Amino acid sequence: MNHEPFETWILSQKEENLTPQQQTDLQEHLEDCPICQQLDTSWANVENLLICSPMVSAPLGFTQRAQDGLVKRRQREHQLQIRRFFLFTFVFLAVTSLALTAGMILFLSPLEILVNAMHIFARCALFLQQVENVLRIAVTILPPIIPLALITAIFGTFTILSFVWSLAMMRISVKGVL
Repeated sequence: MNHEPFETWILSQKEENLTPQQQTDLQEHLEDCPICQQLDTSWANVENLLICSPMVSAPLGFTQRAQDGLVKRRQREHQLQIRRFFLFTFVFLAVTSLALTAGMILFLSPLEILVNAMHIFARCALFLQQVENVLRIAVTILPPIIPLALITAIFGTFTILSFVWSLAMMRISVKGVL
């Protein structure tokens, strides 16, 4: 026998308004089914206990302890998440480095590795020299531009603030102060 709809109706008949047809079907089923009768009486006893039981107030400081515990648990979870992230990153970098090293050893001779490393160092030195040249040129060009940039920044800021202020005044005049 299928008890599922009747069990659901028994457990939710106070919260949900059952249709008259459902109520009739439930009563007919309860007359014939001892399992559902037992469920109905047990559920009625539970509801009665819940209604008749006195409300017990929480002990002093319960809320604060619960909130403190929640904060500590979140901090522990955050620290654990950070540790996992760094562990994953370290493992990933280690595995990647090992794979690259193994690939280099298998496919390149030690002389080719040395030549490639020297080539990379030379390119890095050249790049740093180019950055130094660009910075040197920027230092010689920037002093005349700085006052113009400051005036532009101040004027732009004043314009934006004036626009925002006018929008706020218009909104207050139309809608009033909340």
